[in-house]
Order: sequence, then C-alpha cells, then structure tokens
Amino acid sequence: MALCLMTGRLSFLLVRELSIISQRV
Repeated sequence: MALCLMTGRLSFLLVRELSIISQRV
C-alpha cells in the first residue's frame, strides 16, 4: 500500500516537472 502511494507521488512529481518544462519551452 505504501509502495502504491510512493509510486503515485513520484508520478505526480514527474507530471508536474514535465508541465513546467513544456511551459518553459
């Protein structure tokens, strides 16, 4: 269960980083 939560958190951070990068470009 904790693993699923960490995976969701990592995916959320990854999506946020990708959105910031696409806005920068």
